[in-house]
Amino acid sequence: KDSSIIALLPDNVGDQSASSQPTPVSPIKREEEHCIIIVRGDCKTVIDQMNGISLPRKQRRYFVQAKELLEKIEHKWNVHFVFEHVPRDQNILCDYICYKVAQMIQWRAVLDMKRSIKNVANEMMDPSFEMVKLPSSKKKRMRLAQSKFANLVQ
Repeated sequence: KDSSIIALLPDNVGDQSASSQPTPVSPIKREEEHCIIIVRGDCKTVIDQMNGISLPRKQRRYFVQAKELLEKIEHKWNVHFVFEHVPRDQNILCDYICYKVAQMIQWRAVLDMKRSIKNVANEMMDPSFEMVKLPSSKKKRMRLAQSKFANLVQ
């Protein structure tokens, strides 16, 4: 789902400006420093699960993996994760960024698929390419003849 990550230094670390706003920092800090990483998302179910308010039902395996990974990161980098729900109508920028990333991934998958189809077609044009032999069973031959792969057999 859509989410954003903001890392903040706590008030007692470093020099804060006159405003009460925390200073954005990189989530990777030296061991002696402590920072808070705020993960904001518009999926209330996931946010509630990560905050321990509710338990996952269908995707428990991913929840356990995420929690284990967060614990490792928190321990190794001396950080703390906070999850905040952001209503979808207030999450327009993140929605747009996630949409663009998903679009790029989708186009890459389409290009990879086109490349694979072209490679298979080139292999089939190669004179050394061997067609698939028919199965010995009559029932299997009938099933294959009715399938979309019928043109690949001799």
